Amino acid sequence: MEYLVELFRLFAGTAVPFDEAGMRAACAAEVDRSWYPESGHGHAAWSTASRVDRLGEIAVPALIMHGTVDPVVPVEHAFCMAAAIPDNAAWIIDDLGHETPTPLTPELARRLLTIFHRTT
Repeated sequence: MEYLVELFRLFAGTAVPFDEAGMRAACAAEVDRSWYPESGHGHAAWSTASRVDRLGEIAVPALIMHGTVDPVVPVEHAFCMAAAIPDNAAWIIDDLGHETPTPLTPELARRLLTIFHRTT
């Protein structure tokens, strides 16, 4: 469990204070439920061919949300998506890491609703 808490601390960045107590509770629940790190999506994500050349085919509005200090996927990936997806709203968050902290939920919901209202 300590490994998980420290991993999420590393992922977090500094845009929002790290909620250690909340993360400990979430990690304890995950470990109790049966934790299998090898089942994570990282294996699939990093072993799949690039789809960058197909981003221009996206025909619906898209929200690109990315932190500037993401230690897993560099922010340049968001810039690449923003350049390739025709109708996008890029939300680049200073000092945010790889996770979406709960305090950002209201703003994320507002931005998603704006996009949803534009679609038919």
